[in-house]
Amino acid sequence: MLTKEATPELIKEWQNIYYNHIDNLVPNRKTGCEIDEYFRENYSFVSVNDKNAKETVIQNIINNESFKEKLSAGVKPKPMTYTIRDSNIFVGIDLISGYFYVEGSEEVYDDLFAYRGLDESDLKNFYLVAEYIRCKK
Repeated sequence: MLTKEATPELIKEWQNIYYNHIDNLVPNRKTGCEIDEYFRENYSFVSVNDKNAKETVIQNIINNESFKEKLSAGVKPKPMTYTIRDSNIFVGIDLISGYFYVEGSEEVYDDLFAYRGLDESDLKNFYLVAEYIRCKK
């Protein structure tokens, strides 16, 4: 999860990680349904059936070109929203695109990112590859 400004030093680090690992990676991205199932099996959660929460996930997808490109033309996101029991951690998972949103926990974000994997398009992005490698460790 990128929580600080992307400095030239960070960008160089991501590029180094990318070039050191890209030859060993293949597309392995899970579907939104698989990510949702993984989350529900591995976390104690409470479903959040709130229109605003779901709309937050939808807007994050449709207002970001790299997330939006994971949707087929004319297909709308189908978000599931949760909180992790006894916490303020919010999780939104789109069943269609595989996009997920985590507020309140880098650890949960990293776990879901590592589980989700990368598709062919993601494998061309040095930041996403570096983030995946970091989350897998």
